[in-house]
Amino acid sequence: MLKKKKAQVWYLDFMVGLIIFTIMVVVYYQYSGNFSGEDESDWEEMMVDSNSISSSLMSAGLPSNWTEGNVTLLGITDGKYRINETKLWQFENMSYADAKNLFRTRFDFYFFLEDANGTKHHEAGLSPNSSKFLVATTRFVIYNSSINRAVIHLWKA
Repeated sequence: MLKKKKAQVWYLDFMVGLIIFTIMVVVYYQYSGNFSGEDESDWEEMMVDSNSISSSLMSAGLPSNWTEGNVTLLGITDGKYRINETKLWQFENMSYADAKNLFRTRFDFYFFLEDANGTKHHEAGLSPNSSKFLVATTRFVIYNSSINRAVIHLWKA
């Protein structure tokens, strides 16, 4: 009689495990069916572009003392994560189309600095709209002798 009870317990465990496994497979395929290949490709490209843009902005730029007329790589720091106010001002006042071309991205972007209190300042680009995907990249910089967050939002229009 003991053997029959043990077999019944193993059978019950097997059935519960099979039900959980089946539910997980169904949930996985429902989720992955909603994420198309094109969306995944855009998502990966946005991640690469966002990291590239944030790295560019954290550099001194090219040439290192660039102006709007001769810039080839946008950078707003001294190369050591300290904001150069002249470069920041030029970036903020640059046309959106020119900045987007210099970033070499097909996605829309929005940049801002945020202080320790969460106050946004020094914004550039377009404010994000409702989009299926939004990629945010954050870097820490020194601005006016305090640590600020430099945030880039990238999304597909």
